[in-house]
Amino acid sequence: MFGGHAGQVHCASPARLAAELAAIDHPHIRAILDVSHSYLRNGFHGSDFVAEIAALAPFANHLHVHDSFGRADAIWMYHKSERLAFGHGDQHLPVGWGSIPWDALMEACVFPVGAVFDIELNPRYWHAVEACIAATRALAARARTQGAGAAA
Repeated sequence: MFGGHAGQVHCASPARLAAELAAIDHPHIRAILDVSHSYLRNGFHGSDFVAEIAALAPFANHLHVHDSFGRADAIWMYHKSERLAFGHGDQHLPVGWGSIPWDALMEACVFPVGAVFDIELNPRYWHAVEACIAATRALAARARTQGAGAAA
């Protein structure tokens, strides 16, 4: 994902995966969408993040929900605290603590009926789990779904 960097690979292009799933066209082959990993990829490669996620949303029966700042872990840092201070990497922050444009995503995306919003929270932030659950429930309540007045 990060073009030769020895860091961790987070995901492929969501739009490319959506095109591949559309070509396969099988109802039992779907995607798991890790929103923050896609945001990290977008931060490194640059693209229209909301459009990329909106392309994959109709195929995403399962979402991994956590926040980040979209800054790939593409430079060496001495300690994890530096990554946090500079907002680098896959932080698994509570929803709303990073810079993912959640409101824009909920406006642009149409998910399958029954899509699961699965919170992935770093144990360091478990003190904020109740607020994260509330924020994620609010996102799920706003999520538009196929067949519920939204175009597929």
